[in-house]
Amino acid sequence: MIEVPDEFLCSITWEIMEDPVICSDGNTYERKAIEDWLFTNDTSPKTNMPLDDNKLIPNRALKYLIHAWKIENKYDQTQVIHTDHSIITEEIVILKNENENGIEEEQEIDENLDELIE
Repeated sequence: MIEVPDEFLCSITWEIMEDPVICSDGNTYERKAIEDWLFTNDTSPKTNMPLDDNKLIPNRALKYLIHAWKIENKYDQTQVIHTDHSIITEEIVILKNENENGIEEEQEIDENLDELIE
């Protein structure tokens, strides 16, 4: 089994990105996934905070790194096992938005995430 770097995964689809783009929240997403999100939302999918704009900038450096990683690791899409992370992701976003305590917020999120996983 090949470990995929987290940076290569879209936080919306949890799949390796083919066309990574940078959103105004500073995060990178798969183009199709963030375009679909922005069609019905004006907030960041990671933080749920309002976005400054809907402009998407190609992340060519990341696209190159993903491509090079696929070649180096003889990546075969047919051997990928997909996991449904949507429940955990939605819970984390909800928890981040309910808290305003900085460090305590991260600890509470980690504790609640542990409860979700158990």
